[in-house]
Amino acid sequence: MTGHQPTLFAAPPTVRAPSRPEKAKANPVSRRTYINNMLVNESLQHLPAAVDHPATDDFKAYLREHLHHNSANTRFRYAEYIAQRFSHEGKVNLALARFLKFCPEERSRREVLWFEMIRAVPPLQELCFAWLARIPEAGTTRDELLVFLQPRLGNRKPEKIATEAVGAIKKFGHLKSDKPKHYFAIWADPPLDALAYALSQLYPTATAVRMEVFKTDPLWQALLWPAAGLERLILQAERSGEITRVTQLDNYYQFTLQGTGEERLERLLGKRSGGGKSQ
Repeated sequence: MTGHQPTLFAAPPTVRAPSRPEKAKANPVSRRTYINNMLVNESLQHLPAAVDHPATDDFKAYLREHLHHNSANTRFRYAEYIAQRFSHEGKVNLALARFLKFCPEERSRREVLWFEMIRAVPPLQELCFAWLARIPEAGTTRDELLVFLQPRLGNRKPEKIATEAVGAIKKFGHLKSDKPKHYFAIWADPPLDALAYALSQLYPTATAVRMEVFKTDPLWQALLWPAAGLERLILQAERSGEITRVTQLDNYYQFTLQGTGEERLERLLGKRSGGGKSQ
C-alpha cells in the first residue's frame, strides 16, 4: 500500500463549442464520470423527444435547437452532456425516453430519471450510497459534506461538486434543508410504476429473484428507496400484474418476472398511455 489517495471522481471534461459543431468529438466517458451539469429539469423536458430522435447525434442536434438557453455555446455544451449521459453505442436510452414521454405522473417520471441518472453517473451513485444514505436523522452540514468529498477528489476543490450534487439531489426530492447549508436525506418509496420500470431494466430476461438479495442491493440505498417499502411494492405489483408471482415458503422467498424486460416495459407503458401503442 502507498500513501496515494485514489480519486473516486474523474477529472472534469473539457467541452468547447467549436466553430463547426458537426466536427466536435464528444467524450462519452466524461459525461458519465463527473458530477457536473446534471441538468435535471432539461433532461425531464427534452428526453421524451429522443423517441423521435433515437440516434445520439440526431438527439444532440435536436437539443441544440430546443434548449432554452440563449447562448449557442451553452446549448452546444448542454446538448453534449444530456445526449451522451443517456446514450450507449450511439443510441439514446429509449426505455427512459419512452417512459418520460408516455407516463403522465410527474413523480414517477422524476423517480425514473433519478434511477437512470444514478446508473449513468457512477460518482453520483457512490456519493449517494456513501454519504447521502448515511446522513443521520439530525441532518448534516455542508462542511461535513466537504470533509467527505475532499479526500476523494485528489487535488481538486470540492465546493463545485458539492453545489452541483446538492442542487441535483434536491431537484429529485431526496434532499432538503431546514436552514442554509444544513441537509436532511429524504427516504421515500418510489411509485409502483417507477419500480416496475427499474425491474424491466435490471432484469432484462425472465427470472426468479430472491427477496433478500433484491432488498440488499446497494443501488436501492443510493436511490434512497427503503428496503421495507420495496418489499411492500413487490407484493402490490403481484396483485396488479407487474410481477407474475411471489413465492414464500419457509426460507424460500422470491418473486418471478416473466417475459423480457422490454415486453414488461411495453405492457407498463401501454397502461400508462391509456392502453394504446407506446411506439
